[in-house]
Amino acid sequence: MEIEVLNKYAAEKFSSDKPWAAISVSTTSEQWAEIGKENRVDLLQLEFWDIDRQLEEFGIKPGTDEHKRAILFDEDFANRVWDFVFEVKDKVEVLMIHCEAGVARSPAIAAAIEKVFTGSDDKWFKSKVPNRLVFREMLNAANKRGLI
Repeated sequence: MEIEVLNKYAAEKFSSDKPWAAISVSTTSEQWAEIGKENRVDLLQLEFWDIDRQLEEFGIKPGTDEHKRAILFDEDFANRVWDFVFEVKDKVEVLMIHCEAGVARSPAIAAAIEKVFTGSDDKWFKSKVPNRLVFREMLNAANKRGLI
């Protein structure tokens, strides 16, 4: 299965002659990308913030409305991704993963998937800056499933 990592703009223009699935990542549900349907087998939409450290390190103080609204990637999100990947992997030739900029959240998901299926995540760390929290949670969930 080929993995394409894109930003939101490119994801909205993405098409494939091959069967494909998409993992669409957004900070809020109001920002969902409009993903094409031609040859698309399935779509997983995930809503979480692009944060890889404690909220306080970003100046978000505990007890504030912003702190209460923050949705961080966790084991539940990772398991949703793994469930989705294993549901579509034999049905698609392309897995398109996108987030707003295509440089942190989506490459982290792609890196973890590649690590499990090929043993290497190198290409995602050479040209991108994967979100370390997302990557770590994906690998922890994979480990609990006995995938690595």
